[in-house]
Amino acid sequence: MGNTFLRYFKIIVKSVSGSILRGFFLAVFFVFSYTFAQKPNFNFRQITLADGINCRTVRSVCQDKDGYIWIGSSFGVNRFNGKDFISYSSSKEDSFSLSFNNVWKVFCDIRNNIWAGGLSGIDLYDHEHDRFVKIMDDTVHPNNLNNPNCVYNRLTLAFFEDHAGSVWMGGW
Repeated sequence: MGNTFLRYFKIIVKSVSGSILRGFFLAVFFVFSYTFAQKPNFNFRQITLADGINCRTVRSVCQDKDGYIWIGSSFGVNRFNGKDFISYSSSKEDSFSLSFNNVWKVFCDIRNNIWAGGLSGIDLYDHEHDRFVKIMDDTVHPNNLNNPNCVYNRLTLAFFEDHAGSVWMGGW
């Protein structure tokens, strides 16, 4: 019986074209590889005020090329290195602090610039001096919609970088 089975098996294998046989073995391989594949293991950890973040209200998140996570909140911007937070907020005593605390959008562009947009301004992070520089605020550009030289910004809600590397801002 064993020899008869082997003889018929050899005849069937010879009569079936090589591509069909390869297809069959590939299908069997994919079925078994899917069956025994490991399921992804996602680990989530809730970050709280005790971890050092300055606010529970997170509005925007981006990651720069150095791996830092930048978080925009109603109390400014947080930079997270995976372990510790550094907070940047507005201070009347510091001219290089954020020009506003209510940050609606943080954006990391292709050049590793960190943009912060919110109520009454847009700030840009200065990596060399570890501070923010005011790019636009209501004191520099007053609310004058009839002036073609004025860029009015009340609330920056969006940043976009086009294929040429230009950064566009949107708001109202």
